[in-house]
Amino acid sequence: MFGIMTVRSASVVLALAVAAGYFVQSDVEGAAPGRTAPLPAAVSLQPQSIMLVANAQGVPVFGLPDVVTRPVRHDLSTRSTVPVSAVYVEANVPRLGTIMAVPTADCPVDLSARRAADAMVTLSGSLPCMPDKDVLIQHGLIQFSATTGADGHLALDVPALAVDAEFTLLIDNVEHARISIPVPAVRNYHRAVLQWRGTGNLQLHAFAAGAQIGDAGHVWSASVQDTTGSRGFVQRVGTTQADFPYLAEIFTYPRGGWQDESDMSLKIGVALTPENCGRAAHVTTFQINRGDLVMRQNLALVLPGCAAAGTVVLLEDQFSPPMPALH
Repeated sequence: MFGIMTVRSASVVLALAVAAGYFVQSDVEGAAPGRTAPLPAAVSLQPQSIMLVANAQGVPVFGLPDVVTRPVRHDLSTRSTVPVSAVYVEANVPRLGTIMAVPTADCPVDLSARRAADAMVTLSGSLPCMPDKDVLIQHGLIQFSATTGADGHLALDVPALAVDAEFTLLIDNVEHARISIPVPAVRNYHRAVLQWRGTGNLQLHAFAAGAQIGDAGHVWSASVQDTTGSRGFVQRVGTTQADFPYLAEIFTYPRGGWQDESDMSLKIGVALTPENCGRAAHVTTFQINRGDLVMRQNLALVLPGCAAAGTVVLLEDQFSPPMPALH
């Protein structure tokens, strides 16, 4: 009937036809000849809405809606929204905090602590209804993962980092136990800490008086520990078997253990594998002098390429200055 035309032109033609049809109908129903009957107030003279629908055969059909209404400007009912980036302006996702909780009576969690030699603390945990369960221990600036035994018990030796040492046990990010113990012997030691997350085999190496690898002045976690504490020792805490492993190595260095304390240097060792070679390792290092924090660094270590896979490499100058003097 219309031939080929755009939807807009069809809308205008049909709108005019609708209006014209109304006037003809009004005149036939009783208006005086030559005069136009007044329009009801509820009727709009504006072009009515045109719908384009498809019939059962899928052919487009023009028509009027069943209910004739006054056209509405939908742009007046819209609201502007603020971009999410303008509300949450953090560059990084905030760290998930700790949820406080009280263990239920049918699942008690007990944590005890006692002092040991070299300003160490022996932690004992009892979780009888949680065998082979991953837990997280927090102490000062360090946190490390551990796993309960088949009987739900836990036993750990941890170097104390403060005179008033506090230890917290978390399970699934929920705090289940906390204990504090005074360790005055911390004042007699300097401690350096290397901390990381993941299964990467990182190591903390200490060298005194220009010592080389394997010399008497080289101390690391595989060294034979000096029970008298004169050479210092490195201890690893944490396990890679946890679902979310956190590990740390702590070098304990006694006051007066070496003749020239300023000649002590610390290096990070990395066991390169095909999984970590050429990648970045994110670690935290900090040093504590007689219980007081003297330095903390967050480092992104660029590991050597995969040609060196299968070897252990030492990364230079990651603790700077190497070792604050003890007082």
